[in-house]
Amino acid sequence: YKGSDNFTIPVGCALFFLAAGNEVFNPLLPVLLIPVLAAGAYIVYKKNVLTRYGSIAAYFLGVYLFCVAGMQWSVPVAAFFGTSVLFTIINGRVNRKPGDTNRRNVWQVCANIFFAVCASAGYLIWGTDAFIHIFITLVAMVTADTWASELGPVFSRRCFSLAEWRMADSGTPGGISFSGTFAAIAGALMITVLSQYLFFGRVDIELTAVITIAAIGGTFVDSLLSAFAEPKLAAMDYFTHRTGPDSPSPNDIVNLTASLSAPLLYLLLRMI
Repeated sequence: YKGSDNFTIPVGCALFFLAAGNEVFNPLLPVLLIPVLAAGAYIVYKKNVLTRYGSIAAYFLGVYLFCVAGMQWSVPVAAFFGTSVLFTIINGRVNRKPGDTNRRNVWQVCANIFFAVCASAGYLIWGTDAFIHIFITLVAMVTADTWASELGPVFSRRCFSLAEWRMADSGTPGGISFSGTFAAIAGALMITVLSQYLFFGRVDIELTAVITIAAIGGTFVDSLLSAFAEPKLAAMDYFTHRTGPDSPSPNDIVNLTASLSAPLLYLLLRMI
C-alpha cells in the first residue's frame, strides 16, 4: 500500500534471520506467519472490524508477538482480540447498531495494547518475571473492560451512571451494570488463568486473585474517567476538529490512562 513493501520486505527478511539464528524458534515460522497475519488483517478490515490503519497496526503487532516475543505473549492478546471482535458483533446485532459503528482504529488498538507490548519488551530485555505479571494484568484489564462494555448492554437495558448518580440507559459512558461487572470479572479471570498456564505451567491462587482485583480496579478507573474526564476532553478543540475514522478520540486517552492504573494497582497489592 503506497510503497509499504519498501518497509515490510526488509523487516520480513530481518525477522527471518532473527528466527534462523535462534534455536528456540523454527526459521520457517516468520515465513509462514507473516502472510497469514497479513491475510487476517485484510479480512478484519474488509469486515469493518478495524479501519485501514487499525488493521495495519494489528498486523505489525501480530508480527511482533508471534514472530519475536513468542506464543506465551501472543495467545493472551489473541484471546483478547478474538473475544472482543465476537462480543462487539453480538452487541451490534442485539442493539441493532450500524455495521461500521464499532470499527476500531489505530489509536484504539494502541490504547488497548501499548503498555502490554512495553511490558513484553521489558521482559525480553531484562528477563524479570515482574514484567510477565504486569503484562498479564494489562491484558486482563483491557479484556475485562471490553467484555463489560460489549456484554453489559446485551444483558442489561439499564445501568448506574457514575456521572449523574442515577439509573441511565445501558451503554452510557461511565455506566456500571451487574451483567457488565460479571463479564469484567469473567474476562479478567480467563486471561489470568490462561496466561499463567502459558508462562508458568500452573495457576497460583494468590497471584490470580491479585491480578484479577487489579484488572477490575483498572476497569472501575476507566468508568470513572469515562464519566468525568471524557466529556471535558470531548469539548477540547483538538478533538472537535478530528472526526475521521482514524482520528484519535477522548475515549482513547481514557483507555490508555485507565490501562496504566491496573499495573500500578497490582504493584500496590503485591507490596501490601
